Amino acid sequence: MASLSNSARRQVDLLLAHYLAKGRQEAANRLVQAAEDALRKADSTALMARRFPSVYHQLAPLGFRWFKLHRYWFAIEASQFGNVIAHIFHEQANIPARVHDPDGIG
Repeated sequence: MASLSNSARRQVDLLLAHYLAKGRQEAANRLVQAAEDALRKADSTALMARRFPSVYHQLAPLGFRWFKLHRYWFAIEASQFGNVIAHIFHEQANIPARVHDPDGIG
């Protein structure tokens, strides 16, 4: 099974805090479910994943493989220990701006 990078964990934590501060418990639950589903599917999805999310072709040189699950884009990178989910972004996030901002929320 794939794992989450420290950056992806931080993105999940920031998104959860954002949702909970706004009283959006269901959105928080869906984020957790999406992350759990992505961890289970990342290994089988990695080879079929896209080189960039949606229309953000400028992210292709970063070398991640991207897949969308529920309302989130997941960036996968290969490591010596298997696939790692490096980033998690909401589908409406400004992904190019956020991928370079480790404290940006998805």
